Amino acid sequence: MLMIGATVWGIRPAHVLSQSVEPEMVAPKWVVTGSPVRVTIEYGNSSAPGLEYRFDLSDGRTSGWMTTRDTSFTFTDAGVYVVWGSVGVAGGRELGAATDSIRVLDSALLSFGAVQKPPVPPRDQISRWLLLLLLLFLVIVVAIEASSELMRTADPPRVSVRSSAAAASARMEG
Repeated sequence: MLMIGATVWGIRPAHVLSQSVEPEMVAPKWVVTGSPVRVTIEYGNSSAPGLEYRFDLSDGRTSGWMTTRDTSFTFTDAGVYVVWGSVGVAGGRELGAATDSIRVLDSALLSFGAVQKPPVPPRDQISRWLLLLLLLFLVIVVAIEASSELMRTADPPRVSVRSSAAAASARMEG
């Protein structure tokens, strides 16, 4: 599965009319991961009552509901989704609602926010560089060893004419 991460900011899912629930308490942060796109909601206050979202494709196909009891929603189709956010109370009475939209470009991208790969931790980068340096050192050592072995086999030991003549004369004298 292709893992692509992004954070989607600026979607205002609810205008809260009740004084008992603060808007920042129910404003979610949208985190997009995976393929197909999976939207995870992180609530500012998970105990906010009756927070609901409805995802509708703009061509009329209803995609589904998500409430505070759900933590994520998966987009399976590309298209423009209208996000309906509402805050309700016991009995289902709606206190306030607002709409916004997000465009799912394909099964792994959203138009909001910069879609980017998660950054590589510095420790991983350092270990990669150390591994590359070790590999380079090994290649150099093997190359030096191979070249010295070639030098030894290419140049057999030569016996000089002088030393062989001296040995012959020594034998004759003896």
